[in-house]
Amino acid sequence: MGKKNIGQKRDNWFTEYHDIPELGITGTRKVNDRIAHYDVDDFKDSTVIDLGCNMGQMAFQAEKWGASKVIGVEFDAAAVANANEVKEKLNSDVIFVVDDLDSNFLWNSLPTIDVVMFLAVIDTHELENRYGILSKACAKTGKVMYFEGHGKQPAGRYLKNIIEYTDFSQIVYKGNTPVNRPFFRCTRDVLDEEQCIQKIINSNHDKVAVVGKSLAGKSSFRQKYWQTLTDLGYSIIDDLRHIKTVEENEEGILIPTSIDKIAPDQLGEFDKFILFDYRATEYYDQFDSVFFMTTNVDMLGDQTRERKRPHRSPSIKNFDTIKEVYTVRVY
Repeated sequence: MGKKNIGQKRDNWFTEYHDIPELGITGTRKVNDRIAHYDVDDFKDSTVIDLGCNMGQMAFQAEKWGASKVIGVEFDAAAVANANEVKEKLNSDVIFVVDDLDSNFLWNSLPTIDVVMFLAVIDTHELENRYGILSKACAKTGKVMYFEGHGKQPAGRYLKNIIEYTDFSQIVYKGNTPVNRPFFRCTRDVLDEEQCIQKIINSNHDKVAVVGKSLAGKSSFRQKYWQTLTDLGYSIIDDLRHIKTVEENEEGILIPTSIDKIAPDQLGEFDKFILFDYRATEYYDQFDSVFFMTTNVDMLGDQTRERKRPHRSPSIKNFDTIKEVYTVRVY
């Protein structure tokens, strides 16, 4: 964003923004409308930071959920003054800090935090380095980041921001909070084979991509779970080959026996499919979820399988329909 869009940062702004029901304090943002998308177990015995906490509504909520330590950071000194008044009335231990998310020195002073809340902040006009802030918040996240966008913005836009500016291995769109704010739970979790198939089974997604470079386990996963996936109604497509039937060989491996080659533009004809292809997200753009299979670190650069040309890790070309992105390690 260019400098012309940066406004003067303000004190004494949105100082009565949050409601605190137990104290009879009213505000625009209702805590009971916000908490449905959180996993309460993430907070128990965890350190938590709320970036852009305003008067502390979600910081206090994190404490109620059993967080061991909670820090709220807010530029607006008047909002923090309100937060500290609420803190005294609630007999709370939340720590509130007046500071600027655009300051490099703020981030140098923060330790790694288990749970980072970055809620309805990224599109604040006054921010000078919004995506740098997102990256730094990711770097300080030890376990999970809860990310909330702003009203009337598409979820795909924020998913793109998260993928491009963080290294989270699992990103799940949880729906919208009030006033149509897209909400995400982001972690560094990596699924194993069993967790992967369970995610697919439980997702109810119709168009699934399984991507990853050679030797990541895509083919072995497809062979092992072919029957499970077809029983769920998925058409199984591998490198633009629709595998219609399989047969078990002497080693017990399912071998395709009936295959139809298809073109990328024919994928739209399938109501429900799983596409196994390292480049799937680059030639088809209507996936509901993406599973990226990766090798163990000691297999990076492995040239066991001969190729006419080397494979590069895939990129996502369209974020508009994707709701979940997972990293999977089969081996």
